[in-house]
Amino acid sequence: PLGAAQLVLLGWFALFLVIRATAMARRQDVGMLKLRGIPSRGLWALMIEQSTVPVLLGAPIGVLLGFFGARFLAGPVQQSDEFRQAIQLAGASLVVVVLGSVIAALIAERRTLATPVIDLLRRTPPRRRGWRGDVTDLVLLAIAVAGIVQVRATKGDTASGLAALTPGLVALAVGLLAARAFMPAAAATVDSA
Repeated sequence: PLGAAQLVLLGWFALFLVIRATAMARRQDVGMLKLRGIPSRGLWALMIEQSTVPVLLGAPIGVLLGFFGARFLAGPVQQSDEFRQAIQLAGASLVVVVLGSVIAALIAERRTLATPVIDLLRRTPPRRRGWRGDVTDLVLLAIAVAGIVQVRATKGDTASGLAALTPGLVALAVGLLAARAFMPAAAATVDSA
């Protein structure tokens, strides 16, 4: 279950990044719609449809592929109480995953819809980065360090709690540090281009 939860979180994060990138690509379109006076609820409805309809249409395909893939790998399974509980857990997990995907999509669209028209119509987005992003990065790094400390403290015992999440947290921390290291080089490249 812990590995599946980490995979779901990674999927939500990837979905957030993809929808965020498409929202950034549609900035001028959203700016023109706002300039023409489309009400905010109309814009939200349009963005929700563009982001959530593919998620909702992809869910049944993913369920079928997952079920038949698991059946292929596990072989035939006898009908029992455990089997019924597993099916019920899978159904509940499906609801959580789809709702989380829709929420990730809405969060990704939120910034574009909250941006003023003048900023949406610019060819390049403003470079400002809020303090919240820096604080979030620091908190994630601190949690990764705490996980490493907890892993060292268990010394070969079964990992539980934060120690079980440590591999994913360390990967996230390394990714954040690498992104921070490449930002100055990327900014210099963009300026020279």
